[in-house]
Amino acid sequence: MAPETGVAHVSPGTFVWHELLVRDAAQARAFYGALFGWRFRSHGRYDVVLLDGREIAGIAAVPTAKGSMAAARWVLSLAVADLARAMAHTRTHGGQVHEGPMKMGDRGNGALVRDLHDAQLVLLESVPNESVDTAMPLNGWLWDEQWSDDPHDSLDFYRGLAGFSDIEQRDGYWILKSYGMWRAGIREVFNKGLERRWVPVIRVADPTDTARQAETLGGRVLIGVGEAPETNHAALIAGVGALAGCANDGTGRVSGHVSYTYYHGFHDPHPCWGCGGDTVIVVPPADKPGKPKPPGIRPPKPPLPKPPGGIGRPRPRDGRRL
Repeated sequence: MAPETGVAHVSPGTFVWHELLVRDAAQARAFYGALFGWRFRSHGRYDVVLLDGREIAGIAAVPTAKGSMAAARWVLSLAVADLARAMAHTRTHGGQVHEGPMKMGDRGNGALVRDLHDAQLVLLESVPNESVDTAMPLNGWLWDEQWSDDPHDSLDFYRGLAGFSDIEQRDGYWILKSYGMWRAGIREVFNKGLERRWVPVIRVADPTDTARQAETLGGRVLIGVGEAPETNHAALIAGVGALAGCANDGTGRVSGHVSYTYYHGFHDPHPCWGCGGDTVIVVPPADKPGKPKPPGIRPPKPPLPKPPGGIGRPRPRDGRRL
């Protein structure tokens, strides 16, 4: 787990930390450092990720058995009002508690859990403090979404876990809200072989350039910018490793809180939130060589009005439907 980072006093329902578990931490540092300009401060087997001097994430080297194909993954930390209650909810609603409760320095008390669909996350007990809900600069976190083959069960689980309310923004996509703010999304996926997980999104200035650079660094582009039928401003990139998304807010400036679902590009009218915009999903180079699995995203039907900067029917370069 992470060293002390001083992020305990935040609103319940906020994702407060992102932690990459990876076999080859040096490779991860090289990829993310080159792609996003991140810097790193070492704490033994743990690296704190710095963006403009601000601690935004961690990278933990996780040893695996020789010959293991274990993939890297991002594990998100979710603030909850009552850790004991959240742990009990996890157990009684189909999830598992792996570790905890445990003291996590200035981050407060926490527990490592899996939800009812085996998506990993850390629960952190927190105190409401909405003043910390500030925008992240370029190359920082913009959004988080979960891929689920049973989104209604996922919605019920997370409503009870962290007090979320939800909006069905578009067919197959739901937005989780707390304290009046958009916090994360749940996407319905149809590939039963795809691991259920939380996927973070990173704000970038130019998705096209990010996609190109990710390929140069060893990532793989499944859908290039301009290749999706309903937009010229999105790409889908993947590799065998830890998925992470990138998006441009469409304004050229640092915006407020994220106000879009990152495939669909919808705008929310709340004046303190930023604009929707362009999207790319990136994955670091594989710990082991192999072919990535694309997310099993079903195009919405019936067709809805075209949102600004949204993706409609993405198809990979080999012509297959996701």
